[in-house]
Amino acid sequence: MTEISLSPFQRRDNTLAGLVINGRWPDDMREWVHVMLVVTRLATVPGLLMGSEIFKAVAQLPDNPRPEAVGVIIDEGPAVSTGEELIDVEAALPNALMVLHPPNACTHSPGFRDTARGIVLLPGLPHVGMPHQAAWVEVEPDGTVAHLSTRLVADEVDDPDVAVLTLLLTA
Repeated sequence: MTEISLSPFQRRDNTLAGLVINGRWPDDMREWVHVMLVVTRLATVPGLLMGSEIFKAVAQLPDNPRPEAVGVIIDEGPAVSTGEELIDVEAALPNALMVLHPPNACTHSPGFRDTARGIVLLPGLPHVGMPHQAAWVEVEPDGTVAHLSTRLVADEVDDPDVAVLTLLLTA
């Protein structure tokens, strides 16, 4: 089976603009958790994220892609909106939506420090009985996992990040 690899790319100010997904798309929640662990670990790098950011995974390719590129995880903007900018999740359903919180924008699990938090939401079709799936991760810069959980989303308003991401899906 083809491996999944990620290639980050930055803006001119060296903040994270997104990642190219190479090889193939993750097949299931387990593989998306692995991707989320890597992406959340990147969020621990000082200055890579200026604050909490929303990312979407889409089958869009960058300019001059490598032959193994299958899509991108692209930064869509801040998770906390000033109302001036609107996040465009396009008419097509993204493969996944994510929120990343760098260490300075989240609380840490007891006994851990400098952790970043992330959530990945895999869109379902709740109105026909296929719920969204979500995974939450918290990691330290060295890769130590402070928290990892997954579940089917029964109620979108139970978690603020899930609420924001599901709102974007319905917009």
